[in-house]
Amino acid sequence: MQIAGQVETRQVSTENDCTEKTVPMPPLFTISELADYLQVSTATVYRLMRDGVLVGVRIGSSLRFTQKNIEDLLENCAIDADL
Repeated sequence: MQIAGQVETRQVSTENDCTEKTVPMPPLFTISELADYLQVSTATVYRLMRDGVLVGVRIGSSLRFTQKNIEDLLENCAIDADL
């Protein structure tokens, strides 16, 4: 009921208190995507893996790389600024 000069308000809950929050998974890069990102050939990516410099994960028959794998690679390949 509304009285003259007063506005009726209702509180409406639009969120469900029981909803679960989902955390997005980090992106996974394929060999080709990683090669493009690093601006190298796919053969170089395979060589880095063979040499143990780059670590990835095998999902089924596919190789994938996380952002952490890429950061570790770049950290391991860092050179001294004096060169």
